[in-house]
Amino acid sequence: MKHLKFLLALALGASAIGFTSCNKDDGNNSGTITYGDDFTVTVNGNDVILKSKMDTSVTVQWTIFAGDVEIRSSQAIDTVQINGAGTYTVKLGGNVGIGGDFVYSDLHSFTIASNNAAAYSDPLWTLLCGGFGHSKTYMLDVDNNGVSHYNVGPLTFAGTDDAWYTLTSGETAIDYNGNGALDSWNWGPKYADATWMFGLPGASTDNPQDDFGTMTFSLENGIPTVTTVHKTIPARGTETSYFSMDAVKHTMKIYDASPLHDINRDGVVIDWGQLLITKADGTGLSLAALRDPTLSGEGACLLMYNYCEKQYYIDHTPVPLVFDPENDGTPTLAVAAATGLTGTWKINVETPFNWAYARTVDAHVPGENMNAWTTLTDYLNTSWTGYTQAIHDSINTNNTTLIFGASNSVSVKYGTAAAVTGTYALDATGTIITFTGVTPSFKIGTQTITTSPVASATSTNQMRITALTATGLTLGQRNTTPGKNEYAVVLFTK
Repeated sequence: MKHLKFLLALALGASAIGFTSCNKDDGNNSGTITYGDDFTVTVNGNDVILKSKMDTSVTVQWTIFAGDVEIRSSQAIDTVQINGAGTYTVKLGGNVGIGGDFVYSDLHSFTIASNNAAAYSDPLWTLLCGGFGHSKTYMLDVDNNGVSHYNVGPLTFAGTDDAWYTLTSGETAIDYNGNGALDSWNWGPKYADATWMFGLPGASTDNPQDDFGTMTFSLENGIPTVTTVHKTIPARGTETSYFSMDAVKHTMKIYDASPLHDINRDGVVIDWGQLLITKADGTGLSLAALRDPTLSGEGACLLMYNYCEKQYYIDHTPVPLVFDPENDGTPTLAVAAATGLTGTWKINVETPFNWAYARTVDAHVPGENMNAWTTLTDYLNTSWTGYTQAIHDSINTNNTTLIFGASNSVSVKYGTAAAVTGTYALDATGTIITFTGVTPSFKIGTQTITTSPVASATSTNQMRITALTATGLTLGQRNTTPGKNEYAVVLFTK
């Protein structure tokens, strides 16, 4: 499942296998439990079969030492998969000492002969940590100036029915909990707009980029390992743990560590190891934990922390954005704007808005729409846009009209309201419109597409023509987020 019920089930359920990063006790406490007489360890490829021969009334605890992490199981007979070649050690503990005290066997060594890279073939493993034999280090995406380098902000709040399928795939939330009331929403502000979220720690002396610390996901030795350096939570310090991931359900379990987060919310989550993966694209990563209403004094919700890969974070230090038409690709217009704009344009009811490329990206050319939306159903199934049937009906009834007339006159008419009239001018490329006396603004769902500086930092009332044919016009507002080479666009038909 991809919802609150799934997280609660994980938080309350007992896992057969646990993983910790405790200091290993590799001594022989009593010799009461011995290999061969009391337990066996059999290796079958990458499967390690653990079998206790002791009475079933004995509570057992297996510990496999795998590099910096420990793999634990409390099952008398269990199979643990280890996908990295190497020599490992295991010990078995049981409550067979005086008064039922736990005693432990000597360490027993076993060898995994070959790697099993196929176990991590799902693309999500590559996005998360670079694939088998690799690792990736992430930063909480906010610097000491409160600026995010890849995401909108460092923390997003979301509903308990949200997950990857709503927040990344754009699917409509489903009432998995069966209570008839969907809790699907999200709010992810810029840090500057919500500074109460948490305080910035101040630049560190050794590396100003490392303000909150780092989080590294590794498959370098074939063992999924996460190491989190909490610079702002001294009680946690550096944590290292085994982790597991369900690439289909987009869930992650960190067994004895926590993801990078702020100290303000450290005490409002029951289990920081039970996580939803809500975004992973190779550069950006978002992990969500469940905020407990009792611990927080607030309603249950997902706390979604947004990260970006460390090297990207360092290399892409945000700078004030200067609008320069030379930095944008020039869309290929089927007709010249100087003559093709003239006429009456209405918002396309079936495909009213989209996002368009500002530069050539792979095989995509400037002006090409980024989302393949062609029908009303496409929009209604993409819940994050906020586009609803009611909004669609309103557009159909009160279709916004944009009229380009003689002598560079322009009028905007919103439904039955009186038209607002002004003038417009085209730049030398014939793709950037500067408006005077009128500021076109088109709100569709949660998206408002309006004028912004496109050609220069001093021009403030501009829109870009990203596509123009004899019967179709697409006008765009430049995304001002550094690294976002795109326009939010509204589509008109003549």
